Amino acid sequence: WPAWKFGHERNDLYTTLHDQYNTFPSAIQDHEAFYHDVLDVAANTMNADQFHAELQERRNTRLHELNQALDSTACELIGRPSLLPGDTDHWATALRIFRSKSLDALVQYFSMFLPPDER
Repeated sequence: WPAWKFGHERNDLYTTLHDQYNTFPSAIQDHEAFYHDVLDVAANTMNADQFHAELQERRNTRLHELNQALDSTACELIGRPSLLPGDTDHWATALRIFRSKSLDALVQYFSMFLPPDER
């Protein structure tokens, strides 16, 4: 890509531009689980600074747990592709989810369960 034309380095495509234009915020937990985390942190902290620091630590922990769960699921599917529907398209598309963890990979995978005329 012509990075020089826009005052960028070639690697900016995978760093600053990626972060700025190819990511979006997404919930790590559902509302109920998040409520319980906040309640636990609130019960064990004494001031706003400590509260926010502990919530940040809890966020990091939950994000790590989420990534571990995705990695573990990917390993299970790679080791036992029979866990997915019979055709190889489902398996290949599921693997793409775990490689990229992207919205388009999720949409592509779940659209495979729709009738062909609705994809």
